[in-house]
Amino acid sequence: MNRKGLRLDQAPPLHLPLRFFLTAPLFGVGAGLLLAWKGAELLLTPWSFPTLALVHLITLGFLTMVMMGALYQITPVLVGTPVPGTGLVWLVHLGLVCGLAALTLWLLTGAPFLNWLAVAGLLPAFLIFLGQMALALRRAPTWNATVFSIALAVTALALAISLGLVFLGEFAALWQLPARRPLATAHVYLALGGWVGTLITGVGYAVIPMFYLSGKFPAHLTWLVMAFQLLLPISGSLVAFLAPSPVWHLIPLLIAASATGVFTFAVVRALRGRKRRIIDSTLRYWQTGIACAPLSLASLAVFTFHPEFRWLMAFGVLFLLGFAMSILSGMLYKIVAFLVWLHRFSKMAGKMDVPLLRDIIPHRPTALQWWTHLLMLGLLVVAALTGHDGLARAGGLALVVSCGALFLILLRAARFNRPTTSTESTGITATNSSGAATAEPQPPSQGSTEA
Repeated sequence: MNRKGLRLDQAPPLHLPLRFFLTAPLFGVGAGLLLAWKGAELLLTPWSFPTLALVHLITLGFLTMVMMGALYQITPVLVGTPVPGTGLVWLVHLGLVCGLAALTLWLLTGAPFLNWLAVAGLLPAFLIFLGQMALALRRAPTWNATVFSIALAVTALALAISLGLVFLGEFAALWQLPARRPLATAHVYLALGGWVGTLITGVGYAVIPMFYLSGKFPAHLTWLVMAFQLLLPISGSLVAFLAPSPVWHLIPLLIAASATGVFTFAVVRALRGRKRRIIDSTLRYWQTGIACAPLSLASLAVFTFHPEFRWLMAFGVLFLLGFAMSILSGMLYKIVAFLVWLHRFSKMAGKMDVPLLRDIIPHRPTALQWWTHLLMLGLLVVAALTGHDGLARAGGLALVVSCGALFLILLRAARFNRPTTSTESTGITATNSSGAATAEPQPPSQGSTEA
């Protein structure tokens, strides 16, 4: 693993990001159970309350949960400045979990008090998190593409959450919105294009060279992608309020397609040039994600000319589950395995046999989980396009199995405490003067092939 430029001495305690990483798959299980219960009813329109419950279980419960945990981890390591107030992280996590649970139940039942509980949990959680990120980014010693991407993503998250709270206030009868649909459209652009898309690409610039020993991303490509990502939520929001026709949404769609095309080209180029030509499930997740991103935009383009909700629902499946969940799942396997190794075994390296990363998270269960994820994607895409109830319920069950397996694999890694006593390890680990490992153990080789 390439650790050049990383401030591992500033890494937060292991339990801090792990609480987010372990919680996210459980919300994925919840989304799958809801889909298995309600079936194709959730794939008919994006504006029904049960569908919104499903969407927020994925966007807030899985994607944002992982991304917030990742930011607590990578901000001090990649940006080079500690996150202030880490003693409040438990409150952020608790508020997000309880607030999202209340939001989901309110969307399913309509009980007014649950609306207030959702605000009481989510508002302080996001205020603390956004304040921590703002202070940390203000102290950043240097600003590169990853730091700018984090800043842009956090800003988009703040705006998206603000609009979400405005909607909750309207449903609590605090005020009445004159233009709910344009605001909802702007909310989607900010949340998906500004927050999810920008942070995944920005972190990808760092983690792909780090974990796959590829070359650095060309600076001109990273800044070009960032320029597109800055324009995307701005243009999308303006079109939502000012455009006289839905065809005008092709403008932000073309911007998104440009960002996707450049980023995909850069990722494929980097992965093809990696030093270790090993293919494992984490790499397969990246390949799945960058394949689903253009397919999701194609579905959105079809919806622009043929406004049938099935194309919009297919976009949601391909973007949220195919692109975002795929890439974040692959990142989780790499990040959690490394963090466990770093915190529990790096100081033992050179003094005794220590586990390899593939001992902490073995290849075979992750490969099986990836196949289950692919099955889920296929079922739900077809269900979204056809409205088939049985396929929708089967896709929900596949999502339960996939996210449940992800949780169990990560839980096993989190509880991995035993150094190996055998000498069957492949690869040699040395230490520097501070006792930190300077040579990364060899990655999994089971089932690998030459690219």
